[in-house]
Amino acid sequence: KMTDRMSHKNSKILIVDDEANLLKTLKDSLSLEGYHVLTASNGRNALQILSMLPINVVLTDMKMPGMSGFQLLKQIKQKWPDVHVIVMTGYGSIQAAVESIQQGASNYILKPIHVNDLIRNLSELIQKSAKRSPVKIDGQSVFRAKDIIIVGSSPKLKHVFEMIRKVASTDLPVLILGESGTGKELVASALHNLSNRSENAFVKLNCAALPENLLESELFGYEAGAFTDARKPKAGKLELAQNGTLFLDEIGDMPFSMQAKLLRVLEYGEFERLGGTQTKKSDFRVTAATNQDLYRNIGAGKFREDLFYRLNAITLELPPLREIGEDIPKFLQYFLRDYCQRYHLPIPKISGAALEILRNYRWPGNIREFKNVIQRAVVLSNGNQILPSDLPHHLVETQSPSGTDAEFTHRIPSLEELEREHIRRILEITHGNKNRTASILHIHRDTLYRKLKKYRLER
Repeated sequence: KMTDRMSHKNSKILIVDDEANLLKTLKDSLSLEGYHVLTASNGRNALQILSMLPINVVLTDMKMPGMSGFQLLKQIKQKWPDVHVIVMTGYGSIQAAVESIQQGASNYILKPIHVNDLIRNLSELIQKSAKRSPVKIDGQSVFRAKDIIIVGSSPKLKHVFEMIRKVASTDLPVLILGESGTGKELVASALHNLSNRSENAFVKLNCAALPENLLESELFGYEAGAFTDARKPKAGKLELAQNGTLFLDEIGDMPFSMQAKLLRVLEYGEFERLGGTQTKKSDFRVTAATNQDLYRNIGAGKFREDLFYRLNAITLELPPLREIGEDIPKFLQYFLRDYCQRYHLPIPKISGAALEILRNYRWPGNIREFKNVIQRAVVLSNGNQILPSDLPHHLVETQSPSGTDAEFTHRIPSLEELEREHIRRILEITHGNKNRTASILHIHRDTLYRKLKKYRLER
């Protein structure tokens, strides 16, 4: 029994139920078994916890006010497909529980809950996860930071890995630079996982996804009555990041007036919620990322020079995929095995012609685009071999069978043309579902709407 408890020590369980007494009972029982247990009274709070902490298993009630357990399950499987979900339901809802299994739940358990049955279920899931064979690849090609895996052995990526190892254990601010899709958030997560703050929250804020007034309330939080819809107080990202890491994505898009307020927090560790008078303190490590040239933004008066130097104690520059082409076979091997394992499909071989196309393509969307292409190919291939016909048309059409690149430049679409076509294709796949499209593209819904308007793809 002691061995079982030791194996559970790092397993995080999230229980979601609107019944406070049940939450407490289950939390106490599972904590005694050695699990790290978190609770949420509704689906919205559960998603917030999932976005900040690595959770192994979610135990959720099916019937809750607001977001139902079924809706929560669908969102979890969209955003965190490797998280196990167990649904709790009454005898009259067994059919709904069966449907939840079909939608990706690992199991269901009937109310009233028998704790021993629940413990057995959890133990089996945790052991199953531990036995799940990880995607194997040459050990020299993999950088690990707990649950974060980054593949690559090119000199440029090795330099990034070495820098992460050197600075992770410090509290120095880190500015991560790189084109869109190069893995900046992944690197920020790796820094957090290898830091002394890894047991606490990794809190993300996308500075480009929200208008200024909402960005400020998300960062600082607010008191009840601070504005029209502020019916009750809410902690901001600064408070949620206490003793953890605050990751400011797309920092180059932060409004200029907000930059001074952020600078004050970084300098003194103090802030007030919107509508509040009490000064609060928060101890966190800050990391930030951008695909913009901040030196140019400083010269144009769009970014504060003092904030830049506050964030730029350490700079990590991530290479675009076109500069680390020698790593493409490793990326290919990793993602093929990962997606085939996820979808329970045999691992296909890749034809020489298809591999050549992948090697020669410029990858304007970098590793994010590469992942999507491989995922698509896994699903579309006949299961034995990936052929050029399994790849998106624009990859094939931009290939140069002979001669110099200049001779074929007229056939290569612009980055905007590629982005427009890619968004259009995803919209077709999702039948125009904007939320699903934004999720697949890994962009905020507001960003998608701006691009739809820009490319005249609105319906």
